[in-house]
Amino acid sequence: LAPCTANTVAKLAMGICDNFLLATVLSARCPVWVAPAMDLDMFTHPATQRNLSQLSALNYHCIEPESGELASGLTGKGRMPEPETLVGFLGDFFHNSSSNSDSSYLDKPVSAENSIATTTTTAPAGATPSDTPPIPRPYSWYRNKHVLITTGGTREAIDPVRYIGNHSSGKMGIALAEALVEAGAIVHLVAAHVSTPLPLFCQIYRVDSADDMLSQCLSLFPSMDAAWMVAAVADFKPLTAATEKIKKSDTQETITLTLTKNPDILATLGKNKQPHQRVCGFALETENEIFHAQEKLRKKNADCIVLNSLKSKSVNFGSDYNEVTLFSANREPLAFPVDSKSAIAQQLIHTTSTWFSE
Repeated sequence: LAPCTANTVAKLAMGICDNFLLATVLSARCPVWVAPAMDLDMFTHPATQRNLSQLSALNYHCIEPESGELASGLTGKGRMPEPETLVGFLGDFFHNSSSNSDSSYLDKPVSAENSIATTTTTAPAGATPSDTPPIPRPYSWYRNKHVLITTGGTREAIDPVRYIGNHSSGKMGIALAEALVEAGAIVHLVAAHVSTPLPLFCQIYRVDSADDMLSQCLSLFPSMDAAWMVAAVADFKPLTAATEKIKKSDTQETITLTLTKNPDILATLGKNKQPHQRVCGFALETENEIFHAQEKLRKKNADCIVLNSLKSKSVNFGSDYNEVTLFSANREPLAFPVDSKSAIAQQLIHTTSTWFSE
């Protein structure tokens, strides 16, 4: 119930049923969340506080209102939390709780057990999805660890309206961020430009260029336990970006851009990583894929490299599917056949969790 007014809070506390909403709630035998939202004086009134205490005693989940400017002009506690915050409470509950559909919620509290959501997907035409069953995760190396992950494509300014970019959708990085959350990690997502909504339950840092991403990663990395570099970072950028829009001239048929190399974020983190930290990267190759992936693993001082190949006819930029091979220094390459990016992400996190635990 959001927003839940002082009037509705009072009626729920007293068991009053005089409208359709209250009839629905009083008939419910499932978890119920209440997000009180009202003026400061209403919220702090002893009657309202008594009613909220009564709701808690009746096993309702009461979400504290946020502080800020209120409709009356006062400033204080009483604002309804943002929808993303409310969804976060629900997601956290259902992620850490098992279903109790066989018993009344109001008679028996929902038990707290770890669970994992699985998704059934259909592979694109001509692809052979893996038959790997959902992966149980009674334990994960990532649990309670801080993990940095980058995703999306960077944009390197030519002038205030033009840029050098790439076709990255950011979907693989987002799928990995979601898999890390499911594994119990505390996820810090550095996102460049993506074509899909960013996930919940992550700390989000928005960036634009490779320099922006490097700066954010260097700020976060010292306090991280692991880093997944999934973003499609532009290899080059204009040596100088025009401060005004470059105008087209009737007499000028060509334009010359001088490009300079961008910083190598994966190599920088690999160079600076401490013994307890793990660094994983992605490699997109079009030729000699295995050789280049193994070279990248060595040169970047990474613990793992995930190889994407554009030669696969079943996947392409923006697709919901992927086909990858996982490399590490002391193991044989591990191929993951075409499957949804969500399923691939879960398998990557499960596999690296096992490796990092050894």
